[in-house]
Amino acid sequence: MSIPKPVYNPPFNVTRASHSVLTVKDLAVSRNFYVDLLGFIVSDEDSDALYLRGVAEACHHSLVLKRARGEPQAERVGMRVFSDEDLEKAKAFFDKAGLPAKWVEVAHQGRTLHVVDASGAPIEFCATMVVKPRLVVAFEHHHGAVPQRIDHFQLLVPDVQRACEFWMSLGFRLSEYISPDGSEELLFVFLQRKGNPHDIVFAPGAGPRLHHAAFSIPESYHFFYVCDLAAEMGFAPISSSGRAAMAPATRSSSTCAIRTATASSSSIPITR
Repeated sequence: MSIPKPVYNPPFNVTRASHSVLTVKDLAVSRNFYVDLLGFIVSDEDSDALYLRGVAEACHHSLVLKRARGEPQAERVGMRVFSDEDLEKAKAFFDKAGLPAKWVEVAHQGRTLHVVDASGAPIEFCATMVVKPRLVVAFEHHHGAVPQRIDHFQLLVPDVQRACEFWMSLGFRLSEYISPDGSEELLFVFLQRKGNPHDIVFAPGAGPRLHHAAFSIPESYHFFYVCDLAAEMGFAPISSSGRAAMAPATRSSSTCAIRTATASSSSIPITR
């Protein structure tokens, strides 16, 4: 296997990781975890959904929690494109590739395109969202881990090479990869569009499954503070010190990979 070459003129312009949509059994418990413990800002909420963002984010949401029966699921992950024209180009690209693509109405977002990538993962593209105030210097709203903004997603897929080739064909750049010694077999790939180490990561495993969504935080000590606070608030599974359940991502400074309080494992299925 070989490392795919960069595509400098992609079929449409993806700008960054945007948001993820998860289902949960109990919105009240999830609100306690994400808002009261972790410190996310509530942009909007109703009896069936919770729309959250970090304190440095002006876009309406980077995390959506939906009430649903059954086990928690990752409904889809979202990517931002530069313009509505890019959405049209994306629709044409997926249609030509024979991959599912359809227009949908999504609350608090502009025109939105639902697609399925080459690994079978449901993806959502949008160009605009409702805008909310940035609260990065509104310190009365800072608590918990003080999440700043979404950083990246990690997905588990059966064929990392195929996922890498597909997303690099969309203009994503390979910032880093992991291979066995003496081989170019791609085990982990770290892909980016916004100029940081990665917007999306693919790792080997049964899937597609969402392993985590990662958010940047102001300082590394917030890792330890929020884990100790989680233990005090009774979230499990957490060690007696509280610090074993959440840990810094190994390839981004001051970034926390968040695992849900309602999921029973570190990865949850992505459902169509």
